[in-house]
Amino acid sequence: MNIFLAAALLASAWATVVQPDDAKVAEKEPPFKAARFTCSPKRLKDGDTLTIRISTPHGSDLGVWAPNERFYFLVFWRSSDPSDPYPIVEPERFQNMAELRLNTRELQAPILYEGFEAPTRVFTKRGTYRILLSRNLETENTSKTVNACNVFFAGQSQ
Repeated sequence: MNIFLAAALLASAWATVVQPDDAKVAEKEPPFKAARFTCSPKRLKDGDTLTIRISTPHGSDLGVWAPNERFYFLVFWRSSDPSDPYPIVEPERFQNMAELRLNTRELQAPILYEGFEAPTRVFTKRGTYRILLSRNLETENTSKTVNACNVFFAGQSQ
């Protein structure tokens, strides 16, 4: 009987050690909304660098609504489908990045419309671009779960 009791106590102790504490698991998940999220400069032209500064940790999805109503996914969790496009930064790495610099002439990303389309240049049309950050941009989002900033793209330099 002592052997069974000892085995039960050992199993109980092992289970206590290896099972994660719910509070610690919750700590590791990034907040829905970053405490700080800024985009600068607010006015860009072709070839300028957009700098995004973010408190860490933060969500893993980053996207852009263009003036032509197209949504570009910059950072996202990739499916296992080898034909799916790649994000500009892997989401695991992005969650802890405090700064991201994007060149308006070089930035390309897939458009999300009934699935991913091939990556294309993001900054092409003159107008306001809305940059969005969240843990998951594919679900219903609110001002409490999504960071947003607007920049104006003036187009190509004359």
